[in-house]
Amino acid sequence: MEREAEVLIVGGGPAGLALALRLGRAGRRTLLVERAPLPRDKVCGEGLMPMGCAALAALGVEPAQLPGHDFHGIEYRGRHRRVALDFPQGAAGRGIRRTVLLAALHARLAGLPAVTQLRDIIVAPLVEGGRVVGARGLRGVYRAAVVAAADGVHSRLAAALGPPLGPLPIARGVRYGVRQHFELGGRPPGERVRVGLFAPHHVYLTPTGPGELLATTMTDAAGFRALRGDYLGFLRATPYGALFEAARPASRRLGWVHPLFEARDHAPGGALLLGDAGGGADPCLGLGISLALLTSARAFASMSAMLEQPLARLDEERAFHEHRRRLFRHYGRFDTVFRRLISTRSGGEILLWALQHWPDTAQQLLRIVGERQPWRTLSWCALAMPWMRWRPPAASRAAGGKQHGRA
Repeated sequence: MEREAEVLIVGGGPAGLALALRLGRAGRRTLLVERAPLPRDKVCGEGLMPMGCAALAALGVEPAQLPGHDFHGIEYRGRHRRVALDFPQGAAGRGIRRTVLLAALHARLAGLPAVTQLRDIIVAPLVEGGRVVGARGLRGVYRAAVVAAADGVHSRLAAALGPPLGPLPIARGVRYGVRQHFELGGRPPGERVRVGLFAPHHVYLTPTGPGELLATTMTDAAGFRALRGDYLGFLRATPYGALFEAARPASRRLGWVHPLFEARDHAPGGALLLGDAGGGADPCLGLGISLALLTSARAFASMSAMLEQPLARLDEERAFHEHRRRLFRHYGRFDTVFRRLISTRSGGEILLWALQHWPDTAQQLLRIVGERQPWRTLSWCALAMPWMRWRPPAASRAAGGKQHGRA
């Protein structure tokens, strides 16, 4: 079987479906190839930050109209400390099951005749004249003027695009994930995403319904083996145990291996890398879906220009990859520092201590991460506020100096 289209999208996750939706509405002949039945479930934090909610609304899918639960901040907790950070007034995130989100996007594709959906496993890109012109699957060959890899961190297409065409990831290790939904037996799920820093386990609790909580735990290989037996028992043994006293599973338990890497610059070669296929932030930050939606929006703009002006394809491709690099670089340094601190229990406690004593800086960092505010908005003066509070008033210092002089 051989198919041709203007655009080939490999992967039917949030990035691939969002891009297909935009292209279909624009009347672009699009092939969407996904290996698994849609909507595909996997380990995911399922929390949309405020910028992700805005990106989803721009697609015509209102987050508030999907089954889920709003959250208004993040609570970080260690063994001995707890810090709660709130989004600015009027800003909110929303916990939505991954399958619910993908089903909503998939349903909107049904009425778009320009989009053809196929099931196949992509095994290699088609490269002619140094450019990617399609992909080869187990069931057929797919050709297109523009190709998008949106098949996640384990992207076969991105991995096959080695030098000189593709990214050369810098390995930073591997994290193992376990996730399961729980009915809380009448307890409210809370108004914040809870993040438990219990190294080597990092627990993320996202409210996904009025009485439902998603528990996702990221850990190392040894910690992963410890969770496979009794996940609910593990959660009850954490400081969040009271939440799960009357809890019962509301979904099957899933495991996942998430490689960590930094994506280098991608040489123009006809393929655009979306979402996790082109890089991304540590899953600890809960930004996967939001970054997928943001990169799909930029990819649509670049693809439209590439199809309308073939002579400008190279420039548009470079512009997209520069945008992708800047987007992931926005979180890169913070991501690295955050991940190194929480890798040990003492580092997690130090981080919580700092968040407690620099609350203004913590709130600004939340806006930079959750709403993608520019780093230049970080006020360095806020770092001096604790010292100003601990410093005795000027009048007291002057009085102390006079008494010392009389003595």
